Amino acid sequence: AQESRGLGDVYKRQEAGCPGRSAGIKPIPYLPICFNPPTFLSLTAFNKAFTNPIFMKEFILLNQTFETNSINEKEMAELAKQIGQIIQFDDTLLLSGEIGAGKSYFCRKLIQSRQLYPEEVPSPTFTLVQTYDTNSGEIWHVDLYRLTSAEALIELGLSEAFEEKICLIEWPDLALEIVPENALNLEILISSEQQRKVKFSWTCSNTWSKRIEAISENFIAK
Repeated sequence: AQESRGLGDVYKRQEAGCPGRSAGIKPIPYLPICFNPPTFLSLTAFNKAFTNPIFMKEFILLNQTFETNSINEKEMAELAKQIGQIIQFDDTLLLSGEIGAGKSYFCRKLIQSRQLYPEEVPSPTFTLVQTYDTNSGEIWHVDLYRLTSAEALIELGLSEAFEEKICLIEWPDLALEIVPENALNLEILISSEQQRKVKFSWTCSNTWSKRIEAISENFIAK
Protein backbone atom coordinates (compact mmCIF):
# COMPACT_ATOMS: atom_id res chain seq x y z
CA ALA A 1 0.00 0.00 0.00
CA GLN A 2 1.17 3.52 -0.68
CA GLU A 3 2.35 5.38 2.42
CA SER A 4 0.68 8.72 2.95
CA ARG A 5 2.85 11.82 3.13
CA GLY A 6 2.52 15.04 5.14
CA LEU A 7 1.57 18.40 3.67
CA GLY A 8 5.09 19.76 3.99
CA ASP A 9 6.48 16.98 1.81
CA VAL A 10 3.88 17.63 -0.88
CA TYR A 11 4.70 21.32 -1.08
CA LYS A 12 8.42 20.63 -1.15
CA ARG A 13 7.72 18.43 -4.17
CA GLN A 14 5.60 21.11 -5.82
CA GLU A 15 8.18 23.83 -5.23
CA ALA A 16 11.02 21.72 -6.57
CA GLY A 17 8.93 20.51 -9.49
CA CYS A 18 8.68 16.93 -10.60
CA PRO A 19 11.38 15.82 -13.03
CA GLY A 20 10.50 14.25 -16.33
CA ARG A 21 7.93 16.76 -17.57
CA SER A 22 9.36 16.56 -21.09
CA ALA A 23 9.26 13.68 -23.57
CA GLY A 24 5.61 12.89 -22.99
CA ILE A 25 5.94 12.24 -19.25
CA LYS A 26 3.17 13.94 -17.34
CA PRO A 27 1.73 14.07 -13.84
CA ILE A 28 -1.69 12.54 -13.30
CA PRO A 29 -4.01 15.60 -13.09
CA TYR A 30 -6.01 14.34 -10.11
CA LEU A 31 -4.54 13.80 -6.67
CA PRO A 32 -5.58 10.81 -4.50
CA ILE A 33 -6.52 12.27 -1.14
CA CYS A 34 -6.36 9.94 1.86
CA PHE A 35 -9.62 11.01 3.47
CA ASN A 36 -12.18 8.52 4.68
CA PRO A 37 -13.74 7.59 2.32
CA PRO A 38 -11.00 8.21 -0.28
CA THR A 39 -11.67 11.22 -2.50
CA PHE A 40 -10.20 12.60 -5.73
CA LEU A 41 -9.71 16.36 -6.01
CA SER A 42 -8.26 18.53 -8.74
CA LEU A 43 -5.25 20.60 -7.71
CA THR A 44 -7.38 23.78 -7.74
CA ALA A 45 -10.01 22.18 -5.52
CA PHE A 46 -7.30 20.87 -3.24
CA ASN A 47 -5.71 24.32 -2.86
CA LYS A 48 -9.09 25.70 -1.80
CA ALA A 49 -9.67 22.80 0.58
CA PHE A 50 -6.24 23.32 2.12
CA THR A 51 -7.42 26.59 3.72
CA ASN A 52 -10.07 24.66 5.66
CA PRO A 53 -8.68 23.04 8.84
CA ILE A 54 -11.12 20.15 8.44
CA PHE A 55 -9.17 19.03 5.38
CA MET A 56 -5.71 19.37 6.92
CA LYS A 57 -4.97 15.67 7.12
CA GLU A 58 -2.28 13.28 6.00
CA PHE A 59 -2.56 12.77 2.24
CA ILE A 60 -1.07 12.37 -1.16
CA LEU A 61 1.47 10.85 -3.40
CA LEU A 62 1.94 12.58 -6.73
CA ASN A 63 2.22 10.17 -9.63
CA GLN A 64 3.64 10.41 -13.10
CA THR A 65 2.81 8.43 -16.22
CA PHE A 66 4.27 7.76 -19.62
CA GLU A 67 2.56 5.83 -22.41
CA THR A 68 4.31 4.57 -25.52
CA ASN A 69 2.88 4.75 -29.00
CA SER A 70 1.76 1.42 -30.48
CA ILE A 71 4.73 -0.90 -30.84
CA ASN A 72 5.24 -4.27 -32.49
CA GLU A 73 6.95 -7.37 -31.10
CA LYS A 74 10.44 -6.26 -32.13
CA GLU A 75 9.93 -2.82 -30.61
CA MET A 76 8.58 -4.41 -27.43
CA ALA A 77 11.78 -6.44 -27.16
CA GLU A 78 13.83 -3.25 -27.62
CA LEU A 79 11.79 -1.47 -24.95
CA ALA A 80 12.37 -4.36 -22.54
CA LYS A 81 16.08 -4.23 -23.32
CA GLN A 82 16.23 -0.51 -22.59
CA ILE A 83 14.36 -0.94 -19.32
CA GLY A 84 16.85 -3.69 -18.53
CA GLN A 85 19.66 -1.19 -18.98
CA ILE A 86 18.24 1.22 -16.41
CA ILE A 87 17.09 -1.17 -13.68
CA GLN A 88 19.25 -1.49 -10.62
CA PHE A 89 19.59 -3.31 -7.33
CA ASP A 90 16.28 -3.54 -5.35
CA ASP A 91 14.05 -2.24 -8.19
CA THR A 92 10.56 -3.73 -8.50
CA LEU A 93 8.49 -3.80 -11.70
CA LEU A 94 4.77 -4.63 -11.56
CA LEU A 95 3.34 -5.89 -14.85
CA SER A 96 -0.38 -5.94 -15.57
CA GLY A 97 -2.46 -6.56 -18.67
CA GLU A 98 -4.80 -9.10 -20.21
CA ILE A 99 -3.79 -12.70 -20.78
CA GLY A 100 -1.69 -12.71 -23.95
CA ALA A 101 -0.80 -9.03 -23.69
CA GLY A 102 2.92 -9.83 -23.49
CA LYS A 103 3.90 -9.63 -19.83
CA SER A 104 6.02 -12.78 -19.86
CA TYR A 105 7.53 -11.82 -23.22
CA PHE A 106 8.57 -8.46 -21.83
CA CYS A 107 10.14 -10.06 -18.76
CA ARG A 108 11.92 -12.66 -20.90
CA LYS A 109 13.52 -10.06 -23.14
CA LEU A 110 14.49 -7.88 -20.18
CA ILE A 111 16.14 -10.77 -18.33
CA GLN A 112 17.96 -12.05 -21.40
CA SER A 113 19.27 -8.57 -22.14
CA ARG A 114 21.07 -8.61 -18.78
CA GLN A 115 22.64 -12.06 -19.19
CA LEU A 116 26.08 -12.63 -20.65
CA TYR A 117 24.80 -15.88 -22.14
CA PRO A 118 21.02 -15.55 -22.58
CA GLU A 119 19.14 -18.62 -21.39
CA GLU A 120 15.59 -19.86 -21.72
CA VAL A 121 13.17 -17.81 -19.62
CA PRO A 122 9.91 -19.75 -19.26
CA SER A 123 6.78 -18.26 -17.74
CA PRO A 124 6.68 -18.90 -13.97
CA THR A 125 2.92 -19.51 -14.03
CA PHE A 126 3.28 -22.91 -12.35
CA THR A 127 6.58 -22.48 -10.51
CA LEU A 128 5.49 -19.03 -9.24
CA VAL A 129 9.11 -17.83 -9.02
CA GLN A 130 12.10 -18.22 -11.34
CA THR A 131 15.44 -16.65 -10.41
CA TYR A 132 18.25 -15.60 -12.74
CA ASP A 133 21.79 -14.41 -12.20
CA THR A 134 22.49 -11.38 -14.38
CA ASN A 135 25.04 -8.61 -14.61
CA SER A 136 22.50 -6.35 -12.85
CA GLY A 137 22.21 -8.72 -9.90
CA GLU A 138 19.77 -11.54 -9.21
CA ILE A 139 16.39 -11.10 -10.89
CA TRP A 140 13.24 -12.69 -9.53
CA HIS A 141 10.57 -13.36 -12.16
CA VAL A 142 7.29 -13.86 -10.30
CA ASP A 143 3.80 -14.78 -11.52
CA LEU A 144 1.00 -14.50 -8.95
CA TYR A 145 -1.85 -15.46 -11.28
CA ARG A 146 -2.52 -18.80 -9.58
CA LEU A 147 -2.25 -17.55 -6.00
CA THR A 148 -5.51 -17.08 -4.11
CA SER A 149 -4.17 -16.06 -0.70
CA ALA A 150 -1.81 -13.28 0.35
CA GLU A 151 -0.43 -15.60 3.05
CA ALA A 152 1.39 -17.56 0.36
CA LEU A 153 3.50 -14.49 -0.39
CA ILE A 154 5.31 -15.01 2.92
CA GLU A 155 6.39 -18.49 1.86
CA LEU A 156 7.71 -17.12 -1.41
CA GLY A 157 10.00 -14.73 0.46
CA LEU A 158 8.91 -11.72 -1.55
CA SER A 159 9.37 -9.21 1.27
CA GLU A 160 13.04 -10.11 1.55
CA ALA A 161 13.46 -10.16 -2.22
CA PHE A 162 12.16 -6.59 -2.50
CA GLU A 163 15.07 -5.46 -0.34
CA GLU A 164 17.81 -7.47 -2.02
CA LYS A 165 16.80 -8.43 -5.57
CA ILE A 166 15.37 -7.04 -8.78
CA CYS A 167 11.75 -8.23 -8.92
CA LEU A 168 9.54 -8.53 -12.01
CA ILE A 169 6.02 -9.39 -10.89
CA GLU A 170 3.20 -10.42 -13.22
CA TRP A 171 -0.39 -10.22 -11.93
CA PRO A 172 0.76 -8.22 -8.88
CA ASP A 173 -2.64 -7.34 -7.35
CA LEU A 174 -2.31 -9.83 -4.50
CA ALA A 175 1.01 -8.28 -3.43
CA LEU A 176 0.07 -4.60 -3.57
CA GLU A 177 0.03 -4.35 0.23
CA ILE A 178 3.71 -5.25 0.48
CA VAL A 179 5.36 -3.99 -2.71
CA PRO A 180 7.81 -1.09 -2.35
CA GLU A 181 6.34 2.38 -2.69
CA ASN A 182 8.79 3.19 -5.49
CA ALA A 183 7.81 0.23 -7.68
CA LEU A 184 7.43 0.90 -11.41
CA ASN A 185 4.04 -0.08 -12.83
CA LEU A 186 3.82 -1.34 -16.42
CA GLU A 187 0.40 -1.88 -17.95
CA ILE A 188 0.56 -3.59 -21.34
CA LEU A 189 -2.43 -2.67 -23.49
CA ILE A 190 -3.51 -4.61 -26.58
CA SER A 191 -4.08 -2.09 -29.36
CA SER A 192 -4.33 -4.71 -32.15
CA GLU A 193 -3.31 -8.32 -32.77
CA GLN A 194 0.31 -7.37 -33.45
CA GLN A 195 0.51 -4.03 -31.64
CA ARG A 196 0.81 -3.09 -27.99
CA LYS A 197 1.04 0.07 -25.91
CA VAL A 198 2.87 0.18 -22.60
CA LYS A 199 1.78 2.58 -19.89
CA PHE A 200 4.31 3.30 -17.14
CA SER A 201 3.36 4.90 -13.85
CA TRP A 202 5.39 5.69 -10.75
CA THR A 203 5.41 7.95 -7.72
CA CYS A 204 6.71 11.41 -8.46
CA SER A 205 10.35 11.16 -7.44
CA ASN A 206 13.78 10.95 -8.99
CA THR A 207 13.72 7.18 -8.58
CA TRP A 208 12.16 6.55 -12.01
CA SER A 209 11.51 9.93 -13.63
CA LYS A 210 15.04 10.57 -14.84
CA ARG A 211 15.54 6.99 -15.95
CA ILE A 212 12.27 6.78 -17.90
CA GLU A 213 12.92 10.16 -19.50
CA ALA A 214 16.26 8.86 -20.76
CA ILE A 215 14.54 6.23 -22.93
CA SER A 216 11.12 7.79 -23.56
CA GLU A 217 12.06 9.73 -26.71
CA ASN A 218 12.34 6.43 -28.57
CA PHE A 219 8.80 5.38 -27.70
CA ILE A 220 6.93 8.64 -27.22
CA ALA A 221 3.21 8.52 -27.83
CA LYS A 222 2.08 10.48 -30.90
